[in-house]
Order: sequence, then structure tokens, then C-alpha cells
Amino acid sequence: MFTTYGGHTLEGGWALVLVHDYLRGHDFAPPAEFLGGLRPITRENVERFRRVIDAAPWDRVDFRAFSQPQDGVYRFDAVKTLDSLGD
Repeated sequence: MFTTYGGHTLEGGWALVLVHDYLRGHDFAPPAEFLGGLRPITRENVERFRRVIDAAPWDRVDFRAFSQPQDGVYRFDAVKTLDSLGD
């Protein structure tokens, strides 16, 4: 394999945030558009991604921080997700 695309785990979490909000009455009219942030991981950059993947305490990500944004716009992004981990 020469290339893979990373970001599936985060996108799964963010999708569950949307489902959570929808089931609790948050309407997505007009329809919400989900623009993912998949990034190519190649032999040339795999170490950079591996450091982040291995170091992050993924079990502590609190996806509730992304639920029902005040301005009606969901801002799903990997940096914000990692920032939600705190110290």
C-alpha cells in the first residue's frame, strides 16, 4: 500500500454528534453539509501522523464539546478535537 487516508475515527465521532443532536430535536434544515478532513498518509509523512496518533489519549476525547453549536454551524476539526483533551 502506498497511500491511505486518515481521519475516519474522528469523522465517526463527529457523525455520532450529529445523530445525538438530531435525536434530541436539533433540526438540520436547511440540510447540514458534512465536509470531512481526510488526509493522505504516505510513506513520506507517516511518522508525523504516527506521533499524533500514538501520543493522543483518544479515550479522553469529549465529543460533547461539539454538540449543538451556539451559532448553528458545526466546526469539526482535528485540532479542536485534540484541544478538547485539555492538559
